[in-house]
Amino acid sequence: MPALALLLPMLLPTPLGAAEGDRPLTVEEAIPLAMTRNLGLSGECLEYQATRESLSAAWGAFDPVLSSSFSATETYASPPGASVGVALPWGGGASVELDWLSAYVEEDGRIEQRAGGAPTVTVSLSQPLLRGFVLGSEAGAVRDAGRALEISSIRLEQALTDLAAEVEDAYWAAVEAREDRAAAEQSLEFSRRQEAVTLERIGEGFQAPIDVLQVREQRSGAEARVAEARAREADAEDGLRVALALPLSGEGAEPLALVSRPDEAFPAPTMEEVVAAALREGFGVRQAERSLARARTSRLYATSQSLPDLSASGSATFVPDAADPTGTRPTWEWGVGASLSVPLTLRSTAQGIRAARREVRAAELALRQARQEAERAARAAYRAVRNQERQVELSRERIDYAERKLSAERERLERGDSTLKNVLDFLVDRDQARRDEISARIGLRRAQIDLLRVEGRLLQRYGVDLRRWLEGCGR
Repeated sequence: MPALALLLPMLLPTPLGAAEGDRPLTVEEAIPLAMTRNLGLSGECLEYQATRESLSAAWGAFDPVLSSSFSATETYASPPGASVGVALPWGGGASVELDWLSAYVEEDGRIEQRAGGAPTVTVSLSQPLLRGFVLGSEAGAVRDAGRALEISSIRLEQALTDLAAEVEDAYWAAVEAREDRAAAEQSLEFSRRQEAVTLERIGEGFQAPIDVLQVREQRSGAEARVAEARAREADAEDGLRVALALPLSGEGAEPLALVSRPDEAFPAPTMEEVVAAALREGFGVRQAERSLARARTSRLYATSQSLPDLSASGSATFVPDAADPTGTRPTWEWGVGASLSVPLTLRSTAQGIRAARREVRAAELALRQARQEAERAARAAYRAVRNQERQVELSRERIDYAERKLSAERERLERGDSTLKNVLDFLVDRDQARRDEISARIGLRRAQIDLLRVEGRLLQRYGVDLRRWLEGCGR
């Protein structure tokens, strides 16, 4: 039968492959490529670098300070002196001072300044015992900057994870669009062959001339679907190129051959394991926890402002012989002191305490909300994976049923008990079942990636060394 021979290639599976000369690209290669080239991620890197420098600047409050002095009067010019001081992380300060100028009490009661042949060396230490000791302003700034850096690193990790998920989604969207385009072109080819068979059968007198109108209408619809599928494929590939920071046009825009297939098996955790991982590693939860710790530190500092300020100080001075021309000073001199200041009005301080308490309360509510949202997202992602797994199973069953029906109808056609239109209808059903199975597997892959993202474990899948990546960020 000539018509059946002409339609026989339509009944066989058509492999979909990449065009010759295209650049092969797997999804595993696309992820690190995006991490090194994506423009949005480069901006996040700059934000992280700025926060890291802010922490370094906060520690600068404890850097040593070198100072020197020189003075001149009508009767005497003092030699230069020098001192080195440093602020301590717990709120106090220490210094070492060299002084060539000494004061002497003469027999007549006059105080006279003289320069010795060597400097006196004074070591001083001051320490707030209450307000400053609870939390000094410099130490508080360092703590705040440290919390801000932790939050910034979590945000950068989230940006990396979101980028990986975005590239995965764009990759599979391009794969699915390419499969749909190929299927649409295949359907168009089927329609053209069916038109040729119909015209042949009309010429042989087996069909009426009006029958060609139906197949031509089918071909016209197939051409429209091909044009639409090609436009969707171009849009999907442009989206992938943008995520990878690849050129959209020009010499560098070489065609991409997306060779990965969504066939990799992922482990199947339980709902409890997914929720626990999301509450422990979820980005929103971790950021909210750091923000709460930062708010509590600010509240502690605000409360400490209402306490009496009790400070102690001490000093020890070594006086060498060359520094004492008169020989009247002891070799060692010491001094201790204490100061107590009690705030009489606390209006501004009380306002700061109330504001700090509100900030803590807001941070606690934000943490509760973040945990609730993390659990909701984890449960939804888990159900999506299970649903897609079931969709894959059902799609494979539909392929099996479609293959059986097509085979049976072909046998009936060969015996003369069926029509060519029935065979073509079953052929369309089989091809649609195959496309549905591919879509279901891609949907499962996307759901699994989203589950890993919700759990905060997506970067582990690609072997990203986050610590090393953060250290090199912005360089």
